Amino acid sequence: LTIFHKEDEMRSISNKIALMLIVLLGVCFAAMSAVSYFNAKEEVVKLISQNQDQILSDIKSVTQSFIDDYMEDSQKLASKLVGSVDNKDEILARLKSTKENLKSIVIGAYFAAESNGYTYGSNGKTLTPEKDKYEPRGRGWYIAAKSSGKTIFTKPYIDMVAPEHDLCMTFSTPITEGGKLLGRGTVVTITMRNAVGKNGW
Repeated sequence: LTIFHKEDEMRSISNKIALMLIVLLGVCFAAMSAVSYFNAKEEVVKLISQNQDQILSDIKSVTQSFIDDYMEDSQKLASKLVGSVDNKDEILARLKSTKENLKSIVIGAYFAAESNGYTYGSNGKTLTPEKDKYEPRGRGWYIAAKSSGKTIFTKPYIDMVAPEHDLCMTFSTPITEGGKLLGRGTVVTITMRNAVGKNGW
């Protein structure tokens, strides 16, 4: 009986040791997995952060390039019209030519006169405050360009004149000669629609 009792006791101790080893191995594996998980998580967060920074940098660069290009187009149009502010036919021809050379998202190129409030468009149409109830001199893009004396661009806004009521941006340049505003503030503009879902912006 004593021999059997000792064998049972030894077997019980061996089982306990084996169980403890299994538990310790499990704890070790769990700890190693946790460390690996947190290390992997840190690496993933780091990579995501780096990618976000790069994406934001790319977006900023593309946006600035977009704005610079259209501000330059507006300035070029203003320069071409310096000697033509009193010639309707030449104004319309210049506007049409400018529009044809710009991207499809551009709604049109326009010339707004301070003297009478007439707005000439690249579509060949002329809007007047009396007949069409359109007064460019009270528009934000006109006021900002005239008061600053330089090219400006607007925040996106809803175009209430166009039938589609598109979301638009306008780039406006006052026409100057010798640093002075012609026509007391004549402004040319290039307006583009937000073509999301159409051509894409």
